[in-house]
Amino acid sequence: MIEASNEEQAVRAAKYDFARARKKAGRRLFIGLYQDGGIGDLMRELAFARAVRRRFPKAWIHVVCRDLGPDADGQPMCNNLVSGQTHVTGGTFIPRVPFQHAVRAFYTEFDLFYEVGYCVRTYAWKDAKLQREADLRLRPYARYAEDFPASSRKIEQVGQTQCEIMAATSGLDVTESDLRIREGKVPKALKGKRPFVCVHDMAGGTALAKCAPLSTMKDLAVVLKESGVRAIQVGGAGDPARIGGLMGGEFRRLNLDW
Repeated sequence: MIEASNEEQAVRAAKYDFARARKKAGRRLFIGLYQDGGIGDLMRELAFARAVRRRFPKAWIHVVCRDLGPDADGQPMCNNLVSGQTHVTGGTFIPRVPFQHAVRAFYTEFDLFYEVGYCVRTYAWKDAKLQREADLRLRPYARYAEDFPASSRKIEQVGQTQCEIMAATSGLDVTESDLRIREGKVPKALKGKRPFVCVHDMAGGTALAKCAPLSTMKDLAVVLKESGVRAIQVGGAGDPARIGGLMGGEFRRLNLDW
C-alpha cells in the first residue's frame, strides 16, 4: 500500500473540510477568500472580508489560508484569529505544502472567489457580467497581481494605500476602518512578567500596501499600556515614532535597513 504524500493528505483534508462547510451553507451564496501568506496577510484577508460581508450580508464567507501553527495559548493561530470575526462564517487551513495546488483542487466550487493579495482578483464563476467588470477593474493593476508577492514589490508606484488598492480592484467599499482589527485580550502569559512587545510599521518598500493605519498603531499602544505590557518600536533610522509615550530605549535609531 502506497502512503499518500503530505500534499495529497493536505488536499484531501481541505476538500473534506470544504465539502462539510458547503453542505452547511445550503443555498446561501458561498464565497471564498484566499490568501497565500503569513499572519499579516491573513489579517488583511479578514479585513477585506468585512467589505465582502457588507456587499453580501447573507452569504457564507469562507476564508482559505495557510495553517500558521499554534498560538501563544497552544491553540491553532488561524482558529483563534478567524473565530473572533463575526463577519466570517468559516475557514479552511492548509498545512505548508504547495499551497496554490491545494487551493485549486476545490476553489472552483465556490460561487464567488476572491484572491486577496495587495490587489484583489475576482472569480465570478456564475456571473459573466460581474467577471467582466472585475477584469476591467484589475487591468490597471494586473502586473502587481501575478505571482504574489514577488510581483507586488513595486506596487507603491501606484500611490495608493492598501485599502484604496483593494477597493479599486474588487469594486467593494474597503475602508481604513476595515483594517483596524482588534483581537481579544492580551494572553495571560504576557502579564506580570515585565514582558515587552516590538512594534513596527513596515516603513519603506511596500509601505503603502502593508502599513496599518496610524490610528491602529495608537489603539495598539493603548491596549498594551492598559495590559501592563511595554512596547518598543523598531525600524529604520529615519522612521517616525508611532506609539507615543510607549517608546522604549533607542531601538528606533538603529539602522535596520537591509
